[in-house]
Amino acid sequence: MSRRWHGGVQQGCGDRGQISTGSLAEQILYEIGDPQAYAMPEVTCDFSNVQLEVLAEDQVRVWGARGHPPSGKYKVFALIDDGWQGIFSGVTTGRNAAEMAQKTGEAILSRCQTLLRDRNLGNWTAAASEVIGAGASYGAHRPMNMDTREAVFRVVMYHADRAGAELLTRVAGASLASMAPGTSNRLGAPVVSRKMRMSAFLMDAARVPARITAAGETVSLPPVLPSAPFRREMLAPNAPLPKAGDTADTAEVSLSTLAWMRSGDKGDKVNIGVIARDPDFVPHINAGLTEEAVATWFAHILADPSNPKVRKYELPGLHAFNFLIDEALDGGVVASLRFDAMGRGLAHQLADFPVLVPTALAAAMQGNTP
Repeated sequence: MSRRWHGGVQQGCGDRGQISTGSLAEQILYEIGDPQAYAMPEVTCDFSNVQLEVLAEDQVRVWGARGHPPSGKYKVFALIDDGWQGIFSGVTTGRNAAEMAQKTGEAILSRCQTLLRDRNLGNWTAAASEVIGAGASYGAHRPMNMDTREAVFRVVMYHADRAGAELLTRVAGASLASMAPGTSNRLGAPVVSRKMRMSAFLMDAARVPARITAAGETVSLPPVLPSAPFRREMLAPNAPLPKAGDTADTAEVSLSTLAWMRSGDKGDKVNIGVIARDPDFVPHINAGLTEEAVATWFAHILADPSNPKVRKYELPGLHAFNFLIDEALDGGVVASLRFDAMGRGLAHQLADFPVLVPTALAAAMQGNTP
């Protein structure tokens, strides 16, 4: 087995950045869907067989991308006015800080609900209280027995009227002095702002006329349309999966020992790119990291865990996989109640995913864990 441990974390090195196979592969997989059909106005890109080769320090050769005719569609991100939002964050300190933070947030929302009813403002359209610092975003994979002595509570409330959203800021400010000792609002004043809802979709380019006006003269441009239908090419088979008899003498290792990962948002979708640190690791990652396994791991973020929408794509050239998870960001960045509305931390949560490898390989990797 050849070892190619190209460093540890690939997201930067001091203040000069880092050019490496890991950092470039992460960037190629960042915020994409189908790597064989990445839509752009002028071309449909195929990244599936892109390859990387280290030439020298901070020098990596990149080749293998292919272009297909454009899709004839434009990507559209439309923002829709969707009422008002109030947001407030504070800190609790001391023993049972996370529990105090959770109860503080819930108490603030309960008081808001009472005042909304008393003032005939109607109920909120959505509301949530999150505790940051105790692993709540990990769902069922939250580390157990965390002795958190400082925790942040974040309360968000959406309302159709500004007056309704403003109630959160008034209740939060007035409540702090009478809530649990050790509670502080030093994270900043409550915020009330317009709430937007984002819709992401593809639109036929022919429906969007393009014009250029210069020196008083307007010229219409034809849309960029596909010259030929898109045809998906068959990928070269990836490394073979381990046979059933090969898994008798195995041990669990975390995915982070085998791969680099990066995640990002596309509206209400999130993608997680997983790049093997060594080509020999691909069959073990492929066998363990199935669509079903990823859906189960992230059940706590799915809109409907009983109907998960997870797609797995292969990129043989990068010895990588791309997972696209739909309806996973609570409506997307401008509509989500969550603090990680763009799913940036999901790759780090997947780092703890257990993968079975031969015992000899697990022993050989000791000391290389990031």
